[in-house]
Amino acid sequence: MRLVIIAAFALLPLVAQTQRDMDMPGPWKRHVMTAKGDWFDAPPPHALAYFTDSPASLDESGDFCYLCTPEKRLAEAKAAKGPRAEVRLVGKIGTFSVYDVYYRFQSEGSVDWKSILVKTGANIFREIYHCQPTQVDARALPSVLIRIGNEVLLRARYLVGGNKGMVEDDYYSFKRNGPLRVDVPTGLRDIDRED
Repeated sequence: MRLVIIAAFALLPLVAQTQRDMDMPGPWKRHVMTAKGDWFDAPPPHALAYFTDSPASLDESGDFCYLCTPEKRLAEAKAAKGPRAEVRLVGKIGTFSVYDVYYRFQSEGSVDWKSILVKTGANIFREIYHCQPTQVDARALPSVLIRIGNEVLLRARYLVGGNKGMVEDDYYSFKRNGPLRVDVPTGLRDIDRED
């Protein structure tokens, strides 16, 4: 009994640290935004087909096939006619190639969901950004590489409130251990330029 209590106290900091770490940005963290909120997590890497073959299975809001078992949700996603996934190269930062993946559900042609993938190996990709609409007239915009000082950053853009709305940005700095979401002061945002 005493050994169990000691082991429980020894593991407590690891559990607390892991949960705290999951709630805070860090290398290889994914920023997820949906109408039901936003959060950070750390999904494993996947082959590109995971992100393109059955895009409906990637729903993070829980609205697709609501209350379905995981097996039924996957079957429904594979049978769904949409969305279509379109992969576009954003650019390269150091050794990392960065891609936008646009998901289009509607016939109007606008991007409904967007993911940002970073290629880390032969057909191995990590998702660092997943954006589903938070409002009816919100739209994901193409990501761009920008230079601030001596550093090239990735800027993920999201338009909230239609054409006259405001753009919300996520900025990512790329280090050897992976991308890290960073805050960029407003004053520096005004002087950035696309690479």
